[in-house]
Amino acid sequence: MAVKFIGESYDFPCANRVENYGGDMNIYVVWDHHLMYCAPNAYRIPVNIIFRDFLEQVFAPDYRHHPDVAKVKWEEGVWQMENEPWQPDFDLTLEENKIAHNSFIRVTTPGLEGMHGVGN
Repeated sequence: MAVKFIGESYDFPCANRVENYGGDMNIYVVWDHHLMYCAPNAYRIPVNIIFRDFLEQVFAPDYRHHPDVAKVKWEEGVWQMENEPWQPDFDLTLEENKIAHNSFIRVTTPGLEGMHGVGN
């Protein structure tokens, strides 16, 4: 289906720029085989938060009702950033881990296959 816009151009500044976040940034994180949500979770988060603190204080509470969250060992996860293999340092900040505005992070936790082993 063709789309037609009114006007001479479709130029406008992107509102999702890091300078619009007041020292925070936006990141996307998905825990594979634990899809309680239909898409990666989006977080507005300070760049100087320690990665472990982000996981324990921000990310894990979103999954507090999932039975696997109490068993997860983040250090044993298989991590990707921007769909490339990546190993975070859990005791460094997001910024020190080279996590940038709009980064996409994915983790798989071997042995934890979701509720009833069906990947959710």
